[in-house]
Amino acid sequence: MPKMQKRIINNKSYMRTKLFTIFAAALFLVGMSGCTVEDNPAADGLNPLEQSLVGLWWNEFEYADVTEAGVPFSRALLAVDVAADHTGCIYLGVFDGSSDEPVAVYGGPDDAGFKWQLLPDGSVELIDPATHESRVVTRADNGGNFGKDMTNVAATKVTATDGGMTVTNGNYSGNLTKADAVKKAEIEQKLAAAPETAPQGAITGAFSVGNGKKVFFAKGNLQFVDKWQFAEHQWDIIGRDQHLSYRDLFGWGTARYPNNVSTNAADYSWAEWGTNTIANAAKGYRTLTFEECVELIRNLRKYNHSGLATVNGVRGVVMLCDRWKLPSGCTFNPIPDDTYNDWNSNTYTAEQWATMEAAGAVFLPCAGQRKGTLEALVNVYPFYWLSSKFSDNEAYALSYTNRFAIPRASFSVGLSVRLVKDAE
Repeated sequence: MPKMQKRIINNKSYMRTKLFTIFAAALFLVGMSGCTVEDNPAADGLNPLEQSLVGLWWNEFEYADVTEAGVPFSRALLAVDVAADHTGCIYLGVFDGSSDEPVAVYGGPDDAGFKWQLLPDGSVELIDPATHESRVVTRADNGGNFGKDMTNVAATKVTATDGGMTVTNGNYSGNLTKADAVKKAEIEQKLAAAPETAPQGAITGAFSVGNGKKVFFAKGNLQFVDKWQFAEHQWDIIGRDQHLSYRDLFGWGTARYPNNVSTNAADYSWAEWGTNTIANAAKGYRTLTFEECVELIRNLRKYNHSGLATVNGVRGVVMLCDRWKLPSGCTFNPIPDDTYNDWNSNTYTAEQWATMEAAGAVFLPCAGQRKGTLEALVNVYPFYWLSSKFSDNEAYALSYTNRFAIPRASFSVGLSVRLVKDAE
């Protein structure tokens, strides 16, 4: 298995294609065997056979190797999550002998995601959402059994039998098992416990923004204080003290002209802020697009990874990274519905927020907006520019008033900027 692991670690494309076609297919072999589990509530619109596929399937086994960073591990946990909405993904976590926290986690919706559907003949079609390639897992003609060896990748072989599926590696052989509610929660916690390491100037933990892409958020709002820089803390805002060469509310695309406060939209044109030299930050930062923001909001809602908060006395929106695990001693209340404005539903001191941030939490403070030289709505609502324009004088922005929205605003309006960097 070491050969397979190193290929997975060093080649995301390999993981996407091979894990998708191998382990996802193997999971459905288990489902097609008709096994039942107590924790398998019926889902609306699913027939009994489809319902039997839904759940989290897992296997844990001894496995010695090192990560791409040279960190040794001795154990692996494979989990295949099949959702009732006909999507799914595969995770592979690796552990050392001293902790139950993963050394690294691979896979997930972007790196190893799939869509599935049950065909009328009982076959299962799997679709890779990134490449749109599909594979139909069919029953063989010999009495409804599947073929013996579904695949063989490096030293790992998946074998289908009448009773389920076996994973074999050298002297080790084991079966994927469907988790009950307790085990499912335990596995999800384990595999969410290793947020990706952030690049210089960014917050730990990546966020999916569609098309297999992930980004890291800068450690603070963009500021121009005689030079371009990121705010020292995520909650830092200049507010009503904006003045010449001391700003964090910018007209759209003012990368070359931070002091432009004209109220005429024709005086603005797009230039990427991330192309500037930013103090204490590596190069490569940029502004989110409209399409990426739509996908970001969709994921935050889907996984309950957003909330309203007051951090060190400043209101704002909290966003939790893909591989989020709530730190010990912390609490978090997600946004309960689409119309909600309790900014005190989560409150953190500076010290408490440091713990949340280290686990991959991003905070977008309510810095308000500026029109000309007049600031408004400071510590009331957040408004953040996107790089996509709507028309010749308006562009899109991310906001939250009583729900997430992507409104459009005149180029001349001064809004906050939080840059991102693509995950490699």
